[in-house]
Amino acid sequence: MNATLMDPTTETAPAAAPASVLTTRPDWNHADVPAWFAERQTTAWETFESLPMPSKKDEHWRFADLKKLDLAAFVAGEGFEGKDATAAISRSVGVPNPAARLVVGNDLLLRSDVSATGVTVLPLREALRTHGELIAKHFMAQPAALGGEKFQALHAAALKGGIFVHVPAGVEVERPIELHQWLGGIN
Repeated sequence: MNATLMDPTTETAPAAAPASVLTTRPDWNHADVPAWFAERQTTAWETFESLPMPSKKDEHWRFADLKKLDLAAFVAGEGFEGKDATAAISRSVGVPNPAARLVVGNDLLLRSDVSATGVTVLPLREALRTHGELIAKHFMAQPAALGGEKFQALHAAALKGGIFVHVPAGVEVERPIELHQWLGGIN
């Protein structure tokens, strides 16, 4: 039975808990991605739902006690904005003069500085439009190892962001490419 308790001081219902990434189909925006990518995400979610959680009976998970891991409470964080974005950018300091420096907050690109010649560094959604064939050929093309098929399927299904780095044959990158990934939220 689900009962909503009222707060007698405000007479309003408490806010509902955000939906878990493990129990709710991802909220996809496939308007600007190739059809093959949208299909892969839909298929990945169906695969995720159909596979059982690993257990100690699985060889690769024999030492893991997943009963103590409550994954149902995990929710995706909101994008960084305002002072959170400014703080993440200002703290994203690595090596001097990198070939590229990208700052990402909860899958949202906050800053991109690319100085390397011949190297492509783009947010994944943009790269899907401009380099879709290359991504289709290589992205998540290797099977999951060590019994991680369920979690690989969840990753493929829930993926909203990422960084695409392409260094063509014959091009050398002499300086590092930095990616600063910031996470925030209730988890």
